[in-house]
This record gives sequence, C-alpha cells and structure tokens, in this order.
Amino acid sequence: TTEIYTLSLHDALPISQTTMAKALQKSGSFEARKGLPKTNSFDNVDFMSASMAPEFIKGGDEIKAALGALGGKTGEDACTAAAALAGLINAAGVRSFAECGVLDTLKKLLGDRATAESALRAIEAICDEVGFKAEPFMVPFLPNVLTSVADKKSKEVRDAAEAAGPSIIGICSPQAAKNVQPFLFAGIAETNWQTKMWSLRLLGQFAEQAEAPFSRTLYQVVPVVSAAMWDTKKEVKQAAKDATLQCLNTCQNKDIRPFIPAVIEAIENPNEVPETLHKLSATVFVQSVDNPALSIAVPILMRGTQEKKIESKRRVCVIAD
Repeated sequence: TTEIYTLSLHDALPISQTTMAKALQKSGSFEARKGLPKTNSFDNVDFMSASMAPEFIKGGDEIKAALGALGGKTGEDACTAAAALAGLINAAGVRSFAECGVLDTLKKLLGDRATAESALRAIEAICDEVGFKAEPFMVPFLPNVLTSVADKKSKEVRDAAEAAGPSIIGICSPQAAKNVQPFLFAGIAETNWQTKMWSLRLLGQFAEQAEAPFSRTLYQVVPVVSAAMWDTKKEVKQAAKDATLQCLNTCQNKDIRPFIPAVIEAIENPNEVPETLHKLSATVFVQSVDNPALSIAVPILMRGTQEKKIESKRRVCVIAD
C-alpha cells in the first residue's frame, strides 16, 4: 500500500483572512488553529494520508486477471495475452507496475522455463505500448533477457528474448548510459556466445539512439568491444565489429571520424597499426581533442608504443605532440 500525502491549508503562505477562514473551516479544526501565528514556514503544517491500495487503481482487478491468464501461454496466445496486459497497464498508469504485482509476477514467470516465453512477450508488449514511462521498470529485466537468448532447450524462449531486448533498449533515455551499460558489459563478459552477441548488438543500438551522451562513455566502451573482436566465435566477432563501428561513430570530432574504419581495422589486425599511425600523424587536428576523440586515438597510440620499429614510436610522439 502506498501513501500519498497532501497538505492541509493553513498558514503556509500569507493569504486573505476570508480565504484562510474558509480553508480552516473545511479542515474541521478552525477553532484549534485560529490562534496560530502567520508564518511563511511549514512548521505548523499538518499532513493527511490517503490509502492508495490496488483496488483503487483503475482497472486493477483486470490487470491481476490478465497476469493470471498470462502464465503458461505460448506462441500467438502469449502475444495476445501480453498485448492485453500491456493495454491495461497503459490505461492504469505506471503505479500498477508495483501496486498490482506486475513486476513480481514477471520475475516469477521468468524464473520458470515453462512460463518464460509469456513473460518475455509481456515485456516486449509493455515496452511497445507504455513507452518511455516503463523504462525504470523494464531495464532491470535486461539480465534475464540476455540469459534467455542463450536458452538451450526452447527456441520459442530464445525468439521471445531476441524480440524483448531491442524493445527495452528502444525506450531507454539517452541519459541512461550509466544504468544500461553495466548490464550489457556483464552480458559481453558471459561465456554463452548468444548472450555475448546480443549484448553487443544492443550496445550498438543504444549507441545509435543516444549519440552525444554515449560518446562521453567511450573510454569505458572501447576496451570492452575491442576485446570482443578477438572472440573465437565468428558471430561474436562480427557483432563486436559492428558494435565498435556504431559506438565509435558517436564521436563528433571531424578530425578523427574519417579514421574510424582504419582504427577498427587496426584493432582487428595489429599488422595495420603502423599504417594507421602514419595516417594519424599526417592529420592536422583543428578541433579540440575531447574525451571521445581520446578514447578512440589512445588505444592505437598505446599499441604503437609497443611496436618494435622506431618509426612507429616516433609517429606516436608526433601525434601526441
């Protein structure tokens, strides 16, 4: 049960005596409060609480019934039940997530392979129907989604998870990088190649829809995605290469952007490092070198300092200067 507090009107602000008297009479304690001194503070403000139990939420009973009908559904039936639930939640408002047991029910359903598909379909439908208002409730389900894309026994669960992941990222605020990225980084570090691949794909999707805020986190992103480019699984390597391109393209530095493909090639193939350093050393940097630009250039410079050729080390010094 949630309590919403409302202020009872009296001496919070200086108002006319007639208006004050009417307000105090309505509050039922006019005589007791008539002698209170006028003040602009809230020292004498009383509070009243109103019970906001689930039965007072519009459509609360229908939401509970839809949650009960959701469990065990598969295929088209799961999609239909999920769409009905999402519509009810959208009509009732975001309070229904907690007060009607939506979050607890989804967590419970995700914990059982037999009901995981319906829960994932519900997450997808809620994201599509409710939109950005569902973000703080749906983002915490990302680890469950990333685990489900690697389900070994149910193709239906994998398909539902692959649809739910992009839907969650699609409603994320551009400013949510620090909240979303840890889930995706953890997925990239997993041993299941499907989880790695989809974490990289979702990271690339988030980079494209949140360019400016995302670019400020490149110093954290570049080491993660560049390491994934050396994965033994072909699908993961390709996903890492695509994600790296999407992430680096968030850098708005016009001096660095033309060299992004060469930088990616050098990360993938260390033999290309000298040539990339040659291109960078011939560049005249006009724009200020900010955090995103350094996040792209520094890994190549560090790799150049480890080259055996003196020429490569000299070029690193020229670029740094």
